[in-house]
Amino acid sequence: MSRRSGWRRAAARWTRTLHIYASLLGLLSLLFFALSGFLLHHAEWFETPSQVTEYQLTLEPNLEGLAVVKSLRAKGVTGLLGAFEEGGGRLELSFEKPGETSEVSVEVTSGLASVRKESRGSAELLGEIHTGKHTGTLGGLLVDVTAVILATLSLSGLYLWAGLPKRRKLGLAALAAAVLSGVSLVAYWS
Repeated sequence: MSRRSGWRRAAARWTRTLHIYASLLGLLSLLFFALSGFLLHHAEWFETPSQVTEYQLTLEPNLEGLAVVKSLRAKGVTGLLGAFEEGGGRLELSFEKPGETSEVSVEVTSGLASVRKESRGSAELLGEIHTGKHTGTLGGLLVDVTAVILATLSLSGLYLWAGLPKRRKLGLAALAAAVLSGVSLVAYWS
């Protein structure tokens, strides 16, 4: 056995192992993106009415800036801070997370906060996670990890396929069809 042949076998074994474990790691995220993509494409099939809840909270009087945000979070208001506006003795804030928005108006001198929370349903929740809307760093990380896993699967699959001479012609035809389809769709939508 030549050194080159031994190297190729070791590379194929390592690539096969990488391909298997990347598949296992990516299974749930790929399934999630497949299902949520289908949900986004057919959103009208899964529409649910939004549920709006309005309630009052009492905060400490005369809180300013981020102390108000901290106090609201301690009282159960969740999500990423989307807007923060001051004026006329009032604070107007919005908190957003996938599937939910809370709009809060705070009377600074009294500490009285009016909260309007809109929950848009599980279909909207999944769709917003899919698109990364209101997900912050964690959502971006999910998309990045899934992208790396997909790239790893694609490249390791190509490498493994290239080592199968009996399937090379069929694989080339499938690869050519995929590239042609992709280029055609980009040209069509351009």
